[in-house]
Amino acid sequence: MPFYYDRNPFPTNSRPSRPTVVASFDCRLGATTRRTEVEIRGPRKSLLPHVPDQFAYPESGDLRWRPLVPEKALPEAKVLPLIELVDESGRSYGLGAAIVQVGAGKVVYVWFRLFDIDVGEAILHDIWNFALSQTSAAKG
Repeated sequence: MPFYYDRNPFPTNSRPSRPTVVASFDCRLGATTRRTEVEIRGPRKSLLPHVPDQFAYPESGDLRWRPLVPEKALPEAKVLPLIELVDESGRSYGLGAAIVQVGAGKVVYVWFRLFDIDVGEAILHDIWNFALSQTSAAKG
């Protein structure tokens, strides 16, 4: 998917062959007027030990939610949820952070706005620790 355009209606960074997308991203929320909590659910807390279990959705800036949608991933992709947006009733709006694995390769997705709020440094710290541990484990 192209990231930028110029005066032409076509992407300026297009390639003749399109890469395979292993997971889909969706933009479902605009600016929300309801108080929405972001949660870390399940046993994934061990991967984000410095991040609180719950924290508030950003209140300003670009509020468009761009979650990773595991249901739209390739069948061979394994999606490990890390952070999920959940409202007061428990309804999930998708993943704000996840690890996607296809074969031996892994991609870490984090919604960019999570780095702009109070927990941003903790998320970045824990994601880097995870990445470094994977590199160390691969080297033996």
